[in-house]
Formats: sequence, C-alpha cells, structure tokens
Amino acid sequence: MPQITVTDEQGNSYFPTYPRRARGLVKKGRARFISANTICLNCPPQNQEEQQMTENTNTNSRTAPTAAEIFAELQQIRQDTQHLSLALEKLEKVPADNNADEKICQAKIDAIEEVVVQREETNRSLITLYEKLYDAIR
Repeated sequence: MPQITVTDEQGNSYFPTYPRRARGLVKKGRARFISANTICLNCPPQNQEEQQMTENTNTNSRTAPTAAEIFAELQQIRQDTQHLSLALEKLEKVPADNNADEKICQAKIDAIEEVVVQREETNRSLITLYEKLYDAIR
C-alpha cells in the first residue's frame, strides 16, 4: 500500500500516512496535495518538539529541627496528660460493688492499665528520639 509523505509549510517532514487519511485531511481543509504522493499541512501540529522538563527545585524540604522546636515538642509531651485523665475517669466507672463480676472488672482495669503503660512507653521513646536529635544538632 503506497504511503503519502506529510510535510508542513516550513518543509519539515513528518511521519507518512495512508492515502485515505491524506484525502480526509485535504477534504477537511487541513492539508493540500503538492504531488500525487505528498501533502502539505496547512497548520502544523502544536507539539512540534518534545516537552522539555523544567528545572525542579525542591523548596519544601525541611532542615534539621532547631533546639527551640525540640524543646517545644518536649514541652507538649510533658503537658499532654489527657490520657491519664481519661484512664482515671474510666477507672472510676468500673463498678466496685460485690454484684459485679470480678473477672470482667479486673479485665477492664488491666486494659486501662495497659493503655496507660503503652502511652508512657511511647512518650519515653519520643523523648529518647528528641534527645538524639538534640545531640545531633549540638
């Protein structure tokens, strides 16, 4: 099957096309026949060149935390005692009378205790991390 050569008004050559597509381009007014095997595009394609990547500078990168930021985080950990207040409130709601099942009450108390212990371990880990960060910036 013969191929039709495609050029634009500046003489740039594009990929060849099939005769049926070439006739369609001429019919729609987008091209004109120069010879039996060549058409010339009236309006060249918009994307004549590959898109060049722009220089991308990362401006959102954070630097190492300052001593003031570390101390602020430690202060926030020290002031965050809401989990202790909630645990005490829940302990107060555990029934203390003899009618309540002792195993259920003990399970509730153990669960509350475990939550508090885990929270305190998390706080200790955060404090250790902040100590290491502070040592790194000194």
